[in-house]
Amino acid sequence: MIINKFRGDKSLLDPGIKWIENKLKLPMVGVIPYYRDIFIEEEDSVNLEKQFSKQINSNSSNIKIAVLYLPHISNFTDFNALELEQGVDLLYVRKITELADFNPDVIIIPGSKSTINDLLYLRNSGIESEILRRFNKGTIVFGVCGGYQMLGFKITDKYKTESKDFESIKGIGILDIETEFSNEKYTRQVDFSFNDKLSDFFKSCNFDLPYKFDAGFNMNGYEIHMGISKSNTKIRRSEDIIKNKEFLTISLFKIRSKTKIPERITANNLNRYSYDHDSNYEDGVVSINLVKGNIAMGTYVHGIFDSTEVRKFLISLARYVKISGSEKAENKTTIGSEKDNYFSYNELKEKQYDKLADLFRENMDMKMFYNILNNS
Repeated sequence: MIINKFRGDKSLLDPGIKWIENKLKLPMVGVIPYYRDIFIEEEDSVNLEKQFSKQINSNSSNIKIAVLYLPHISNFTDFNALELEQGVDLLYVRKITELADFNPDVIIIPGSKSTINDLLYLRNSGIESEILRRFNKGTIVFGVCGGYQMLGFKITDKYKTESKDFESIKGIGILDIETEFSNEKYTRQVDFSFNDKLSDFFKSCNFDLPYKFDAGFNMNGYEIHMGISKSNTKIRRSEDIIKNKEFLTISLFKIRSKTKIPERITANNLNRYSYDHDSNYEDGVVSINLVKGNIAMGTYVHGIFDSTEVRKFLISLARYVKISGSEKAENKTTIGSEKDNYFSYNELKEKQYDKLADLFRENMDMKMFYNILNNS
């Protein structure tokens, strides 16, 4: 037996431990104390509720990022690294008033376990209208997985995998994509890098970004979804910059390797859109509104913000947009400069797990623990 997260003086618990051991005829291997100084990713989104009482200085010069707390939010750990980044204020918001009061520079729509229902929630609550209002005023909008699908023009669900009431539903309409759900979900690890045409893309849109894209820098994440998204114009390839009446669009990432999709899924809907899953292909899009210069982005890949380079890109872009639209535009060359002290989230996690392991060893009878493992 192990008691976890014990608060208080352990010696006061000793009589109780003896009673439990006598009652259950099992030894107590250890009592792990409650800790506050070890950062380990939460297992349940219920723990995000503490975020709603977080106080943020409304006059702060930090980049403000609002993550929408969807009723069916999934993969909420996607944003832990962003939240810990210096120069960033990240807040989970549930209500239109919270979004308006926070006045974010970036709005992120996260993954969802029920994309259509969460899209309807945004629409019926008025949050969708607030997203569009802020997007039209220059707020960057970013969608991850289900959020990425919501930002397109349409979601089709002909297999009724998510909703019995809708075969298709209109999306928010600020990304030049349409999504069709398949009838099976798949999960896979992916290695990716930035599209090597992104620098030219932003220059063609008159964005003089200080961030330098390194298309050779490899990053990793994972996909878990049942939808396929495509451009309204044609299939995206890394050399394609798609232009229509309103949007200039290019793929965001190049997927370099991934775990294999089961054959039963590959033979289903994936091939309908000519995606070549046996070689490099693209994921996600960046769309810039040609009339207003507003930016929307999205991707299917979870865990992208664990990468320092993706955080650098988003924060640098947000600073550029924020200051370029202010009276301090002459200072825009300092935005996202090398003086920014970005950290390695993977190194941080390793250090935290080492601290947890040390705490575990200090409060366990390790000889008994290993004996139990070896004899079980």
